[in-house]
Amino acid sequence: MREQYKSYQESVDFFYEAQKKYPNVFRVEVIGKTWEDRDIIVVTVSKDLSSADAKPALLYTGTIHAREWIGIELAVGFGEYILDHIDYDPVLNEALSKATLYMVPCANPDGFEFSRTHFSFWRKNRRQNADGSFGVDLNRNFNVGYAPSKNTSSNVYSGPEPFSEPETLALKHFAEDHPNITIALDYHSQGNVFFPAHNFKHEDALNATDLNTLSANMAEEIRKVSGREYGVHMGKPPVHLISGSGREFYYSTGALALTVEVGSRNISDFIENMTENINENIPALIYALTEVPNYDKSIRLPRMANFIAKKVASNRVELEWEYPEEEDVYFEIYRSKKEISFCQASNRIGMTKSKSFIDKHLRSSKNYTYFIRAVCKKRGIKSAFAPKLSIRTLSDIDGFSKILFPIKEKIGYVGEKTIKNSEHFGYNSLFVGVSETRGECYGVLGFALDSVPENAIIRSARISMYPINRVNVQIEKYGEWRLGIMDESACENLSSFTAVRDAPILAFIEKPTEAHELSQGIWRTWEFAKNERKLLQEALKRKEITFRMDGPTKLPLDRSSQLMQWDIGFSKFSSGLEFRPKLDISYTIPAAKIELKSSLLTTITESGNIEEELTVGFDKKGCKQYGCI
Repeated sequence: MREQYKSYQESVDFFYEAQKKYPNVFRVEVIGKTWEDRDIIVVTVSKDLSSADAKPALLYTGTIHAREWIGIELAVGFGEYILDHIDYDPVLNEALSKATLYMVPCANPDGFEFSRTHFSFWRKNRRQNADGSFGVDLNRNFNVGYAPSKNTSSNVYSGPEPFSEPETLALKHFAEDHPNITIALDYHSQGNVFFPAHNFKHEDALNATDLNTLSANMAEEIRKVSGREYGVHMGKPPVHLISGSGREFYYSTGALALTVEVGSRNISDFIENMTENINENIPALIYALTEVPNYDKSIRLPRMANFIAKKVASNRVELEWEYPEEEDVYFEIYRSKKEISFCQASNRIGMTKSKSFIDKHLRSSKNYTYFIRAVCKKRGIKSAFAPKLSIRTLSDIDGFSKILFPIKEKIGYVGEKTIKNSEHFGYNSLFVGVSETRGECYGVLGFALDSVPENAIIRSARISMYPINRVNVQIEKYGEWRLGIMDESACENLSSFTAVRDAPILAFIEKPTEAHELSQGIWRTWEFAKNERKLLQEALKRKEITFRMDGPTKLPLDRSSQLMQWDIGFSKFSSGLEFRPKLDISYTIPAAKIELKSSLLTTITESGNIEEELTVGFDKKGCKQYGCI
């Protein structure tokens, strides 16, 4: 397998050959030396290299962790794509005319070569530490949030001080010497997920929507190619964030910075997976290049202010915002049912020069998220996004809605090989699938329904769950995950693996979710069809309903895990109560006819009142008569 991958020197030689073939497009420079005296190179790609450093730029870094070979392979693959398409691809040519690409194909040459030729799972660089051990985790050696460590043998040893390593120091100097960098992408494996940067305020940052939307738009480009759904996960609250990473350093310089985790293994089988991973990520990289000019610090458009929902009804919402008066500016409005979403032509619902917009085509009791940015047609650039706006439409005049959460004692998972399954409930996460250590695992979710009237007529229902981690889903396109309504009457003990596994499923909700559709960090929602709504309505009489999530139950011989992790909202392992699963029910109640007898009838005339009689209009003389009920 290893012979299918290029060595570091072969990759460097490829870019020097590209420079020879297209000297006006490719430029290779050495920006530093490693401990083992290898060159650290940066490849500049742009139309008209003489002005490259004056254009806004995208910084690509790959394989800062030695065993994550996708970074260098994708850089070479993108270089090959540019060589093959530079003469005719209009999107690529326009992007490279307006922006510059800086690629550091391999930020850890020594470690990569050690991984390639000696020990595949080596992660760090090859610094010889004072105690004779080797290596520093370069992605813990940057200054933002740097955490000192004395455990030199640890895989995440952060080094004696920030930027103690020649590799991170070279990246620091290059980034600081190029303030034209507006987007920075750091490529890793594994997980099929985008991790946007933090300023350690979590998602309260003003540009959090820009980071998430850039990620989601790149993920959508990947999905178009392979059907694979990448997640977007800004992570847990600040106490849990990694420290000293390159992503946060680039973000601190003013760039939109993302970590991109590619594939389901650190080193994929090249023929089976790596080629597909490269091919699906190239359109995403081109998309990111097209966004680079929009975040040029010297000419960028202002961001919209005070983006609000002025009025919300059952089927419409009125949006408004503030923006400086500019003759050549108009606004693009996007709508999604997801809070983290791509913004492309397929979900753009309007363009206007006004500072308000009415969306008239909504459904009652539904959640929607809106995104907006300004466009200057004269300068050909777009603004940053306003912070996203999430709303819920009102119920119909005869409708009601409830959002229910699981009972803490009835949400958890049961594992075939785990000893204390009862301790999994209300604690930790839902692990669903199969692994060598846990065996088969099933998720259980129990909801109380006593707050919904027993005679409710359910119009719609959906259940949503938050996928917190997919790193242990190690096999591409293998297995599927299903959520079903369980017959709880046949399961006497929810913490018994055998009882849960053998309990009948009355109906599965929607189609199964396949492995390549699992997307970390983006809520997944299952809509109830007519049959499932009928079962839910029957459950109202029992005042409870229980769901079971199934995953794959067997592993191929050479794999150890195909286990998906879902958030339950409880305990220190959770992202918080707001990440609990949600059962969203919209319903009405049967119409009732109520007859009320009047207690008073009076006719009022000029000559007096007539009790127990109701005559209204004009009398024979043409005088008005009034009635009182």
